Amino acid sequence: MKVLYPLLRFPVRWVVPVLLMLLGVVAALAYYAFRSSVHLEQMWQAQERQLLARLGIEQTRLEVQGGAGNWTLVRRLVTGLALHDGLDHAYLVDAGGQVLASLSRVDTGRNWRELESPLAARLLGETAPGQSGIRIRSDREADRLMARVSLQGGRTLAVSVDLGRPKAVWLADARQESLTVGGVIFLLALLIAALLHALWFRRSTRLTEDLRSLAREGSDVITPLQGEDELAQIGRAVAEMVARRNAAQSEARHRLDMVNRSPVVVIEWRNDPGWPLVFVSEAVRKWGYAPEELLGGRLVYNDLIHPDDVARVNEEIAAHVAGGRNEYRQRYRLRRADGGWAHVIDDTTVSRDAGGQVTGFSGMLTDVTEMVRVEAELSRQADRMAGFYDLPFIGMSITSPLSRRWVQVNDRLCEILGYSREQLLGMTWTQITHPDDLQDNLTLYEELLANQRQHYGLIKRFIRGDGRTVHVEIDVRARRLPDGTVDEVYTTTQDITGRLQADAEMRSLGAMADNASEALLLTIDGRIEDCNLAGWQMFGYPDRVAFLGCGPADLSP
Repeated sequence: MKVLYPLLRFPVRWVVPVLLMLLGVVAALAYYAFRSSVHLEQMWQAQERQLLARLGIEQTRLEVQGGAGNWTLVRRLVTGLALHDGLDHAYLVDAGGQVLASLSRVDTGRNWRELESPLAARLLGETAPGQSGIRIRSDREADRLMARVSLQGGRTLAVSVDLGRPKAVWLADARQESLTVGGVIFLLALLIAALLHALWFRRSTRLTEDLRSLAREGSDVITPLQGEDELAQIGRAVAEMVARRNAAQSEARHRLDMVNRSPVVVIEWRNDPGWPLVFVSEAVRKWGYAPEELLGGRLVYNDLIHPDDVARVNEEIAAHVAGGRNEYRQRYRLRRADGGWAHVIDDTTVSRDAGGQVTGFSGMLTDVTEMVRVEAELSRQADRMAGFYDLPFIGMSITSPLSRRWVQVNDRLCEILGYSREQLLGMTWTQITHPDDLQDNLTLYEELLANQRQHYGLIKRFIRGDGRTVHVEIDVRARRLPDGTVDEVYTTTQDITGRLQADAEMRSLGAMADNASEALLLTIDGRIEDCNLAGWQMFGYPDRVAFLGCGPADLSP
C-alpha cells in the first residue's frame, strides 16, 4: 500500500482518469489475447461439430444410395459436398483404393496412391484398415480439418475443409472488438473525469454540512447522497444509524403484520404435555378456527393432529430433541373446524434456554392439501397412460431424434416386428426398414426434425426378426422443447399385411368374376347389389351402374 501513497499528492479527479485509461489499454490487450486463445478454440470445436453433423447425414445417404447401386446419385452427393463452406477436397474410394467420386473429375477412376496431391495422401493414408465411423482430425498449423467416413462395402469417404478464411475473419473481428473496447474505456475515463470535477467537491461539502447539523442539533433525519462512491457510502452509513433508531419500534409491528397476512400458519407451543399453544397467526382462519379458540389451553396441539399421525409425530419430535437438532421438518394431517383434514408441512424451530433445555417450539405450517390431491391425480393419470400404452392392438414406441434408437416400445410392436424388447432397444428403426422404403422415410423424418412438418403418416415395410417382410402403417409425431428442438419422437405402428393381402385377393376374385361367361348376381331383399359383366349384359342394360338396384319387376320380359 505504501507504494500508492505518492498518488495522494495529486487530485483524485486526475489520478482516476489516468489509471482508467491505462486499465483500458491493458483490458483491450487482455481481451484480444483471450479472444485469440479461448474463443479461437471454440471456433475449431464449432467447425468440427458442424462437419460431424454434415458427414453423419451424408454417411446415411451414401450408404443408402450405394447399397441400392445408384452410383450416379452417389457421385452427385460427393460433388455436392463442395457446397459446404471451405470444403475443398473430397474422395470416395473403394476397398481397393480406386477413387469412385471426387470434387475433381480427373481423379475419378484412379487409385488414390497415383494422385499427385499430397493432401490426398494425408487424407486417405492416415487411418489403418478396420477403423470405422467418422473420424475428424484438426491440423491447426495448416488451418484445416480432415475427416474420414467408413461406409458399407469397405468404401471410405475422405474430406478436407480449409478454415483459413473463417479464422482470418474471426481474428479481424477480434481486433476490431478490442479497438472498440479500448475506445469505449477511453471515453468512459473522460466522462468520469468530468463527473469528478462537477460532483465531487459539491457533494463532499454537502455531507460535511449534514454531519455538522447532526452534531449541533441532534437531528433524526439526514438525506443520503446519491451514488455508489465512498462519499455516498459514508452518507448512507450515517443515515442508516439515524434511521435504525426510528425503525426499532415499528419493526416488531411490521413483522407481526407480515405473519398475520401470510398464507403460512405460524404457531408456537410450549414444551408441555400435549403441546399447548401460546401463539397462532391469523392465517389459521382458513381452516375454520379463530386464533383465540386455540389459545389459553382450551385446545392442545395434539388434539388437532390426525389420530393415525399423532404417535409418529411425537416420536419424531422426541428423536429430534434427543439428537440435539434445533430445526426439522414433518408432514402430517391437521383437523379443520369442519371435520375435514388438511395435509401440512411443518418447518419447526426448537427454542432452548441457556442450559440447553427445550422451552418451546415454533412452526410454520404450509397447507399442501391441493398438492397431495394433484400428486394423486397425476399418479392416476400415469397409471391410465401406462395402460393405454400397453394396448394389445397397436404398436407404440418412443425414439431418440438424433440417434434414431428406440428408447421405449410396447409388447405389440415387439410382436409386429418379431424382436424382443431388449433387442429393439438396442437397435435403430433404420436398421430394419426395407431398403426400398428407407429414403422416403428419412426424407419425412428430416423434415420433422427441421420443424417443416408437425407429424407424418407412411405405409412402409420392416424386415422382421425371422426375415419375413411385414407391411405397416405408421403415424409419427414429435414432442418439442420450448425452443422448437425435437426432444422425443412418438410413433404408432399398425400391421396391415393381412389387409393388403385381402385387398389383393378381392381384386383377383373380382377379375375372375368379370371374366366368367355365366351371369353372377348378388341380391339383398330382392334388389341387385352387385353383378359381373355377363350379368348386366345378359339383361340388356347399358352398364353396371344402371343395372344395380333393379328388382324382379325391372327384370321381367
